[in-house]
Amino acid sequence: MGVRLDRSIVIARGKNEEAMKFASDICSYFEELTGTKLIWGLEVGGTVGKVHWFADYDIFAAMEAGLGMTMSDAGYAELLASANDFFVGSAEDTWVYTM
Repeated sequence: MGVRLDRSIVIARGKNEEAMKFASDICSYFEELTGTKLIWGLEVGGTVGKVHWFADYDIFAAMEAGLGMTMSDAGYAELLASANDFFVGSAEDTWVYTM
Protein backbone atom coordinates (compact mmCIF):
# COMPACT_ATOMS: atom_id res chain seq x y z
CA MET A 1 0.00 0.00 0.00
CA GLY A 2 1.05 3.56 -0.58
CA VAL A 3 -0.19 6.99 -1.52
CA ARG A 4 -0.22 8.62 -4.95
CA LEU A 5 -0.54 12.36 -5.40
CA ASP A 6 -2.20 13.44 -8.65
CA ARG A 7 -2.04 17.23 -9.18
CA SER A 8 -3.72 18.57 -12.31
CA ILE A 9 -4.47 21.87 -14.01
CA VAL A 10 -5.61 23.05 -17.45
CA ILE A 11 -3.13 24.72 -19.81
CA ALA A 12 -4.08 28.21 -21.01
CA ARG A 13 -4.89 28.59 -24.69
CA GLY A 14 -1.72 29.11 -26.73
CA LYS A 15 0.62 28.24 -23.83
CA ASN A 16 1.24 24.53 -24.54
CA GLU A 17 4.96 24.87 -25.21
CA GLU A 18 5.62 26.98 -22.11
CA ALA A 19 3.42 24.79 -19.92
CA MET A 20 5.11 21.57 -21.01
CA LYS A 21 8.55 23.04 -20.37
CA PHE A 22 7.36 24.12 -16.92
CA ALA A 23 5.91 20.65 -16.27
CA SER A 24 9.31 19.11 -16.95
CA ASP A 25 11.24 21.76 -15.01
CA ILE A 26 9.06 21.44 -11.91
CA CYS A 27 9.53 17.65 -11.94
CA SER A 28 13.31 18.04 -11.92
CA TYR A 29 13.25 20.68 -9.19
CA PHE A 30 10.80 18.68 -7.05
CA GLU A 31 12.92 15.54 -7.23
CA GLU A 32 16.10 17.46 -6.40
CA LEU A 33 14.40 19.17 -3.45
CA THR A 34 12.47 16.26 -1.95
CA GLY A 35 14.19 13.15 -3.27
CA THR A 36 10.85 11.93 -4.64
CA LYS A 37 10.37 11.23 -8.35
CA LEU A 38 7.65 13.37 -9.92
CA ILE A 39 6.38 12.53 -13.41
CA TRP A 40 3.95 14.41 -15.63
CA GLY A 41 1.64 13.73 -18.54
CA LEU A 42 -1.23 15.13 -20.57
CA GLU A 43 -4.77 13.87 -20.10
CA VAL A 44 -6.08 11.71 -22.94
CA GLY A 45 -9.79 11.29 -23.58
CA GLY A 46 -10.84 13.82 -20.98
CA THR A 47 -10.22 17.51 -20.60
CA VAL A 48 -8.18 18.79 -23.54
CA GLY A 49 -4.95 20.45 -22.41
CA LYS A 50 -5.02 19.16 -18.84
CA VAL A 51 -1.63 18.32 -17.38
CA HIS A 52 -1.13 15.93 -14.45
CA TRP A 53 1.80 15.39 -12.10
CA PHE A 54 2.17 12.13 -10.17
CA ALA A 55 4.28 11.29 -7.13
CA ASP A 56 4.21 8.01 -5.20
CA TYR A 57 4.91 7.65 -1.50
CA ASP A 58 5.12 4.68 0.86
CA ILE A 59 3.11 6.45 3.56
CA PHE A 60 0.95 9.56 3.82
CA ALA A 61 3.37 11.20 6.28
CA ALA A 62 6.15 11.07 3.67
CA MET A 63 3.91 12.91 1.22
CA GLU A 64 3.12 15.57 3.82
CA ALA A 65 6.83 16.02 4.55
CA GLY A 66 7.67 16.42 0.86
CA LEU A 67 4.90 18.93 0.26
CA GLY A 68 6.05 20.81 3.36
CA MET A 69 9.51 21.14 1.82
CA THR A 70 8.02 22.73 -1.29
CA MET A 71 5.97 25.20 0.75
CA SER A 72 9.04 26.57 2.49
CA ASP A 73 11.44 26.64 -0.47
CA ALA A 74 11.92 30.04 -2.15
CA GLY A 75 13.18 28.52 -5.41
CA TYR A 76 10.11 26.31 -5.71
CA ALA A 77 7.83 29.30 -5.05
CA GLU A 78 9.68 31.32 -7.68
CA LEU A 79 9.32 28.52 -10.23
CA LEU A 80 5.58 28.28 -9.54
CA ALA A 81 5.17 32.05 -9.88
CA SER A 82 6.91 31.96 -13.26
CA ALA A 83 4.09 29.77 -14.60
CA ASN A 84 1.13 31.97 -13.61
CA ASP A 85 0.25 32.76 -17.23
CA PHE A 86 0.55 29.16 -18.47
CA PHE A 87 -2.55 27.75 -16.76
CA VAL A 88 -6.19 28.61 -16.12
CA GLY A 89 -8.05 28.03 -12.88
CA SER A 90 -6.53 26.37 -9.86
CA ALA A 91 -4.60 23.15 -9.52
CA GLU A 92 -6.59 20.22 -8.19
CA ASP A 93 -5.02 17.61 -5.93
CA THR A 94 -6.25 14.02 -5.62
CA TRP A 95 -4.70 11.62 -3.14
CA VAL A 96 -5.17 7.93 -3.82
CA TYR A 97 -4.31 5.00 -1.58
CA THR A 98 -2.63 2.47 -3.84
CA MET A 99 -2.89 -1.28 -3.38
